[in-house]
Amino acid sequence: MEIFSSEERVSMGKINDDIVFGKNKGGLPAKLNLRQLRQLLDNCMDNAKELIRAAEILCNHKLYSPSVHLSVLALEELGKRRMLPTYIWVGDIDSERKRFWNDFRSHKRKLYLAFWYPFDIDKGAGHKVDYISLFFERDTELRLHSHIVDKVKQLTLYTDVVEGVVTNPKMFFNKQSASDWLAISKQCLDYQTEFESADNILQSCKSIRKRRKKGESAADFLGRLLMEKAKRRRLKDYFRSPS
Repeated sequence: MEIFSSEERVSMGKINDDIVFGKNKGGLPAKLNLRQLRQLLDNCMDNAKELIRAAEILCNHKLYSPSVHLSVLALEELGKRRMLPTYIWVGDIDSERKRFWNDFRSHKRKLYLAFWYPFDIDKGAGHKVDYISLFFERDTELRLHSHIVDKVKQLTLYTDVVEGVVTNPKMFFNKQSASDWLAISKQCLDYQTEFESADNILQSCKSIRKRRKKGESAADFLGRLLMEKAKRRRLKDYFRSPS
């Protein structure tokens, strides 16, 4: 008995090639316009909410390992949402588009971005997200943390043999750990909902797109913006200084 017809399989294959793997007919990474960015921002948020809701249901029914798994997947969706505005820095350069789509498929990269700001409570709420820094990943400690979270996700799914011990996901997770991961994913979701609306993100993207020269690389564009900012600061200091 076939679950999918031949036509459905062909259609699903096309979706995998054209959308899931971000490829167009020429074999190059897909280009995104602002309308598609908005759709992706909204879809990431909606999917993260659904995953968190499902994780909570599983936790309430004492299915702790799959609950943790869905909580981590929600974090990945929120990290992916953080990544989307950096596409504006990619421009029309194929190598930069390839890098973006490689990051878009990277579990560790998405987890890295999910944890970028929500736990910097001491800095105060409501500050702007530094999308430039998100594009140039620097924080080694946070990168290591995202690697550990990705390992946790693997533990939630599979049985294994570790140093002669046969393992089961049930061994590693209980009500407390599942509740903790659920709380973390909810915190990230609440932060993005309150401080990183799709409207504000797109407004920032539009502003950046207008200022970027055609064919200008991300590094050159960033350098030019920093130089312009430094020039404005020097002029401001000059007119503030006593004559």
